[in-house]
Amino acid sequence: MLRNIISWFIAAIMAIVGFFGGLFGIGGNKPAEPTVPPTETTTLLQKPQPQNFAFSSESLQELGLTPHTIPMDTIDSADREYTRIYTGVLVKDFLAAMGVNLALLDGESTLLVIMSDNAAGVAFGYDIIMSDRALLAWDMDGAEQIPPRFAPGNTNHGAYLKNVVSVTVNY
Repeated sequence: MLRNIISWFIAAIMAIVGFFGGLFGIGGNKPAEPTVPPTETTTLLQKPQPQNFAFSSESLQELGLTPHTIPMDTIDSADREYTRIYTGVLVKDFLAAMGVNLALLDGESTLLVIMSDNAAGVAFGYDIIMSDRALLAWDMDGAEQIPPRFAPGNTNHGAYLKNVVSVTVNY
């Protein structure tokens, strides 16, 4: 019992000394000096983002990214199943071309938001961003899409979006 009282007494004295020492800048621990010299902070953008990217079939093709043609099984709002063939660029390739550092995105807090010209939008997580099937498509079943469509490569009927006008990554 005496040992506990002495331990509490010593802890209280140390807390009081630490409080007043920190209050008046006396003693205490100094912040550790950095062991690595400071470097340029890492940001989501690797290079300046182009201003006012106008989504169109031509602008996506002019980026020089590898086009992909992918058949996608879809289910419409009436639960009818069918296959559409989309041609476009992978979302992750588009984001990299816009300067997004994909290595900094994570599966916990990253959100991709895609908006259409009528203010409709869809939001997806990291798995769709990094997918080898999610496209910004300028062609669907041989018909040019102006503005392009977003095709996530899954069967959710509410996930496909036509007339894409903006792509935002929140992290």
